[in-house]
Amino acid sequence: MGGFGSGRTGGSPSIERTDSIQLDVNVVAGIMRKHPGATWRWTFRRDGDELGWLTFSTNSPADPYCRLAFLRFNIAHFSRPTGEQSQTVRMVSAPCRFGGVRWYFLCPSSGRRCAKLFLPNGALRFYSRASLRLAYDVTREGPMDRAHRRLARLYRKLGQRYQGPDWQWPFRPKGMRKRTFKRIEAGIEWGTEALNIAFEAGCARFLKRDPTLADRLK
Repeated sequence: MGGFGSGRTGGSPSIERTDSIQLDVNVVAGIMRKHPGATWRWTFRRDGDELGWLTFSTNSPADPYCRLAFLRFNIAHFSRPTGEQSQTVRMVSAPCRFGGVRWYFLCPSSGRRCAKLFLPNGALRFYSRASLRLAYDVTREGPMDRAHRRLARLYRKLGQRYQGPDWQWPFRPKGMRKRTFKRIEAGIEWGTEALNIAFEAGCARFLKRDPTLADRLK
């Protein structure tokens, strides 16, 4: 988004910018409980076109707290398609405080527990975020980026596209309760004000660095 108040640049590549495929252990554990012993298949898409597929299955060992997960996938990444690949990942569980268990992947690189595995563009194996040294875009956002993201999320709740604070004011979708719309509209008003405050703060920082800037812009 850029502009005054934008976030940091450089640093580690991000999950979003590497177009990483994510495998969440919580999603997998939920399916394991409902369909034990089954093989599941996910299809990934980008802009409506099929990007690739992944199948996932587990063994049924004598120890119910440890499993092997068998991955097969074929992802057409931009820089290097994976081709058909297979990978085995260990899973372990730990007891929860109020009963039940929580599952984790063991990163094939570091052996550390993790909740998600990632396959970034150009990679052929799933690893943890720490092993791949990936960051989230949100950790680099400045005040203006955060304000834009919040406004975009509120517009999506209304089924509308956010195209900046000067774009048309949102309208109440058919079938949405007035009370719900008023709550979202109030959030948009607050978010727009937060965006203005961030912009003014950014301008103030620029003027502090170059006091002659204000005179040159007149």
